[in-house]
Amino acid sequence: MYVEARLQFHTILDQVFPEYRKVFGDPYSKVSLLMLKEYSTLEEVLTAGESRLAESVIEFCSSRSGEWAWGKAKK
Repeated sequence: MYVEARLQFHTILDQVFPEYRKVFGDPYSKVSLLMLKEYSTLEEVLTAGESRLAESVIEFCSSRSGEWAWGKAKK
């Protein structure tokens, strides 16, 4: 069941956000899951813009640098 759920998650993620796994290598990390919860569609990501996305990454993962967050937002 666990493996099946992960495969279904990957399939859906690849359909909705084909480039997502290039941004967050581990789609199950805390910051990755919080970003997906906050921005669940491509339109929401595009509307938010780089600045807001970087702010969200910083908020969700304060242990990383601002540069890292901006790099994720640009990807």
